[in-house]
Amino acid sequence: MARPELRSGHILSVFSYAQTWSYRERHPEGDELAVLLDGHVELLTVSGESEEAVTLRSLWGYVIPAGVWHRVRVHEPSTLLFITPTPARTEHESLLAHHGENPSAATR
Repeated sequence: MARPELRSGHILSVFSYAQTWSYRERHPEGDELAVLLDGHVELLTVSGESEEAVTLRSLWGYVIPAGVWHRVRVHEPSTLLFITPTPARTEHESLLAHHGENPSAATR
């Protein structure tokens, strides 16, 4: 039997990254909260034709508005906590053809 409470709310996840994401993603259904637990990263959000960087320090968070493409640039191994809206529909787009960096995606 499906549990009705799982159709709404938020998903909490924690991921560790050693390298910059080779993709970007967005969540059309709602805002996502990203909190840096340890390490050093920049959260890159797309605004028009450019990316805007937000540096996260340990235990700092940032709310990524619904529908905004974003990715993480990793400066040292880092762990992030994400609170994602449900239904957790996430769209991904590869950046390997778009950027000179040769990043690889981490466990996410």
